Amino acid sequence: MDDLGFEITDAIEWFVAAIENPFVLVRVREEHARTWIEVLFSPFRRCYITDEVLCDRAAKVAEECGQPAEKLRAEVLQSKLPDPGPTMAGDFGELLVYLYQAAKEHPRLAFGPKKWRLKQDRTKPAPRSDVVHFVLPSWPQPSEEDTILCAEVKTKATNGGCWCGRARTARSLAVWRSYARRAALSCRRSSSPTSSVELGGSPELSVYGPDQRRIAVFGRTPPTRR
Repeated sequence: MDDLGFEITDAIEWFVAAIENPFVLVRVREEHARTWIEVLFSPFRRCYITDEVLCDRAAKVAEECGQPAEKLRAEVLQSKLPDPGPTMAGDFGELLVYLYQAAKEHPRLAFGPKKWRLKQDRTKPAPRSDVVHFVLPSWPQPSEEDTILCAEVKTKATNGGCWCGRARTARSLAVWRSYARRAALSCRRSSSPTSSVELGGSPELSVYGPDQRRIAVFGRTPPTRR
């Protein structure tokens, strides 16, 4: 996580399991979730564009149009971020799972591509596998402990502003829990339980692995910082 400016050890206490079997349920405490808009703002932004690239692109545009580079950074960044809505919510779920998997593997180092930097269209989700990590404890030597973590992430976000929105989230959560339980109990290739993360009492995430992980995140619409 060095290139994101984030210490993964800080995230370990966020993802404490409340239930272990037949699936793992993790509820993120409200006081932790409230810090995310400040704690994760820059690390998540760096998942879309690095500091170096952001400054370089702003400087080049500034030379062409004769405007201050500092003012253009916001425009360059906006050209990389999704608009508020399903894509932004989906990206938020994937970025959260990116931290979750790395935190769960600690003290082993889990690293993976920031595929959000490679989007061709910021308004659409990045294709193919949602979150990928490599765990190579003996690098550069190969080892039987080498692991690839590949997660399929599903996100359901509502603003929670009305009872009907909360009811829809509750129904979706119940359906996902039922599906997660069946999938965990029928998983023959792995003895690992399903894993779920519930954020601030509303969202949830579910994982199957190590061979395959399916993750769902339920909760409020991700906060935006202006």
